[in-house]
Amino acid sequence: MDRKTTIGLVVICALLALYVLIVQKPQEGASADATATAAAGQDVPLWDFALDQVTGVRLDDYATVRTVAFEKDARGSWKVTQPSEGPADTVLAERIIGDLRRLYVLSEIPGVTDLASYGLDKPLYGVRLKLADGTSLEATIGAKTLTGSGYYVLPRGEAKARVVGYIQVGDAVITTFDAPPYFVPTAVPTAAREATVDLSNILPATILPPTGTLEPAATATP
Repeated sequence: MDRKTTIGLVVICALLALYVLIVQKPQEGASADATATAAAGQDVPLWDFALDQVTGVRLDDYATVRTVAFEKDARGSWKVTQPSEGPADTVLAERIIGDLRRLYVLSEIPGVTDLASYGLDKPLYGVRLKLADGTSLEATIGAKTLTGSGYYVLPRGEAKARVVGYIQVGDAVITTFDAPPYFVPTAVPTAAREATVDLSNILPATILPPTGTLEPAATATP
């Protein structure tokens, strides 16, 4: 092979390398971003479950060492088990479960190996949902994203992390630690007692009814 041919091949290889770096790679990246954006636009939830299949919820705040947990009893009524036991408000309990179902994925990060980069080595929060079939859904919530628009979340048993919306995590998880779904009975006002008024202390003596026996009036003698 002569020198000119060799130089020509080298130039062609260099041009192909430049094409891959300048054109193809950005296109692949744009395609991946578009896929993540499309997924977020479709409101893809972190978990897909039926609301009536949830029999228990446990939320852990690892930073402040707090836990809120509530579950269905044998009669199907909700009760709070942590931080202390007590009847739960069904509406509040089901609203929290609904918020957990609306943890929408903004983007995905496949093959996460460096958990510390996402705050997942020492997560802020933990979420566990117990289902009626005996299985459970669990995830840890790490640091906020650089833009502050979401949190890094890693479902149990997976290597692919997700970014979940900041507002959804706040509504479903963070606010629950300050307001567990306890049932608060409505106060019933006590009927006012009828007051007995002693009129003798109020009305003048001249208008009070006379007391004692009335004597018959004397009959005039003609």
